[in-house]
Amino acid sequence: MKKSDPLPRILFATLFLFFSLHILRLFISASIWNFGYYLGSPVNIALYSLSLFACVFLAPPLRRIASERAMLTIVTCGIAAVRVLAQFIREPLVLIGLSSLGVVMLLWFLALWNQALLNRRSPDDVPVLAAAIPAAFMLDTAVRTALLSYDILWRRTAVSAVAVIILSLLLLWLLYRLQDRTRGPSEESTTARSVLFAALGPWFFIVFALFQNPAAMAESAGIGEIPSAILTNGSMILGGIVCLLAASSRGLRRSFSTAGGLLLALCLYLFVSRSGPVWLWIVVASVSSWGLLGYILSASSRSGATRRGLWGGSLSVFLLFLVFLVFVFLNAQFKLQWVVLPAGMLVALAAAAAAWSYPGVKAAPRSPSLATTVAAAVVAAAITFLWALTVDYPGASAPRRHTGPIRVMAYNIHQSFDADIRVDLEGIAAAIGAQDPDILCLQEVNRAQIQNGMIDCLPYLAMRLGMPWVFRGYHEDGQYGNAILTRLPIEDRGWYSYKANRYETRGVTWATVTTASGPVTVYSVHLDHSAGEKNVRAAQMEELLSLWAGRPRSILLGDFNAKHDSREIEVMRGTPLLDVLKLHGIGSRPTFREGYGDPAMHIDYIFSTPDLRWQWASIVESRASDHKPVVAGLLMR
Repeated sequence: MKKSDPLPRILFATLFLFFSLHILRLFISASIWNFGYYLGSPVNIALYSLSLFACVFLAPPLRRIASERAMLTIVTCGIAAVRVLAQFIREPLVLIGLSSLGVVMLLWFLALWNQALLNRRSPDDVPVLAAAIPAAFMLDTAVRTALLSYDILWRRTAVSAVAVIILSLLLLWLLYRLQDRTRGPSEESTTARSVLFAALGPWFFIVFALFQNPAAMAESAGIGEIPSAILTNGSMILGGIVCLLAASSRGLRRSFSTAGGLLLALCLYLFVSRSGPVWLWIVVASVSSWGLLGYILSASSRSGATRRGLWGGSLSVFLLFLVFLVFVFLNAQFKLQWVVLPAGMLVALAAAAAAWSYPGVKAAPRSPSLATTVAAAVVAAAITFLWALTVDYPGASAPRRHTGPIRVMAYNIHQSFDADIRVDLEGIAAAIGAQDPDILCLQEVNRAQIQNGMIDCLPYLAMRLGMPWVFRGYHEDGQYGNAILTRLPIEDRGWYSYKANRYETRGVTWATVTTASGPVTVYSVHLDHSAGEKNVRAAQMEELLSLWAGRPRSILLGDFNAKHDSREIEVMRGTPLLDVLKLHGIGSRPTFREGYGDPAMHIDYIFSTPDLRWQWASIVESRASDHKPVVAGLLMR
């Protein structure tokens, strides 16, 4: 291998970033969910994250003590160890520590890599990151698609463990293959170029939240799961190639960066306003953002490689993660809709600054850079194509022949987190499967929001249980709400968003299903959790009852967030509706655990019109969520 051969560097950076995407998703979900219990305040979470990001400023003094090679060895062994341990450890506090350590390794890697000759362009090539970032995102998106977003990070299987160990060993072998580089004269990293590299912060946010997220496209554009996955992966593949070409562009850099920035802003505006074919705006915006990334990487990679220049690189990485954190918190508060627009505008401005301040140099992708990008594109396309050919989402089926009652179940699945705040979608699926429901009403169904670790609960559960679904997201991003899964044919469906809301918009999803004795309408209910003067449940209850409007053969079930002796539940009991759990003597048993303790409140219910007859009801013992499932047997007349 020649010392100038960039192929080992590209492959090394690709695999390192592939692991880093896993670590970032773990860190975001662990910080927001677990620190929400331990620190109790978004401000405390933000302060912790900022303190962690400030660890990047340890890189320059450490670099004075150790060689560049030694520092690279530390971060590589660190990220590999974190990734392997995260596959086996489930304790939330330990995962917070592991993911935090992994973030520090990523911070140091980006600071070292971006200022070092390992990433700097040679006269006839492009920056290593211009090939490695697209390759990492292509592969990650394809793998997540094939695993229904419940990807290898969250699966506790022997196959997942072996795959992670093999990839970790490959990463260490690639580190060994990297040759020492001879330093040459170079300019220092400047503040301007530090700010340019920091533009990767809003870029990472948009990609995570929207461009790499088939569920976001499916719910935003109103298209099917398979088309949204194909379009998402296709835009990743095309965008990655555009990124490499943009990083090597020459004379038209300024014109293209200006046009690409305007196109990105326009498409994101059309996406936010839901005008026209939303899926098209997402695809065009995605490809445009990749081109702008190529300009930014091309300009920022020309920064210096001196030891003093590492301070500038550290500043750029700190700003990158600071901006990323701001947009993640804004997204958690405002649910994506308009937040992507200012993020896209920042990326566009940075690309324009890169193109106009640092004109293009004569460069073209050499065979290793181009080969890596094309190889990643081919692998990602093959994975997506095979997945699209083999995936078989559950469809409507004929009524099941029942020898007993129809099993009806309500379950708040806590966005895939169990009672100990650990991701356990498999445990949730097992708890549901053990009851074998015919009609399943779910609440807190999260479809790959960034703060949730980008886990799409719905397709995995539907495939695992073999049940088609009706879903409605009530937040602006359309990715969080209620679902109904059923093995019975669906005659009609719909949803309703409450007008009275406090901290978040909630609603009702309903479906009319065919049974052997006639149609039954099921309402999956989730009321607000606020207490005291902020309580809007009474107003939401009025809206719910108006939506039901006395419809016969109806079941209203789910998380009412009201105790069994509350005013809201007394209102329900004042209607003709029957409290099925109370009817069978379990109307006050706890169904919800607050914090990590035992269940303390009964807030999950099954209400039914009196023309339906129930044989039995139960509250299922399970820690797969912070709620217990409630189940009842509906007799056919």
